Amino acid sequence: TFIAEHEQLQTIESQLAGSMSVGEVRTALQALGLSLKREAADEAVNPSDLICEKTITKKTKEVLSCLSSYEE
Repeated sequence: TFIAEHEQLQTIESQLAGSMSVGEVRTALQALGLSLKREAADEAVNPSDLICEKTITKKTKEVLSCLSSYEE
């Protein structure tokens, strides 16, 4: 949720070719953060593994696919 609250995210928006607004990216990142917190309560999880997770929305998966391994 830190990224959703503190980053400007223009690069991600341009990489998504306008298919999502910055607000939608922020919402997707916040949803991802909540999912990570739930998963972390049960076991250690790598954010990259969540791309295959069925509970993650398509838009959240699109945002994840744009992040470099450093940003994950």
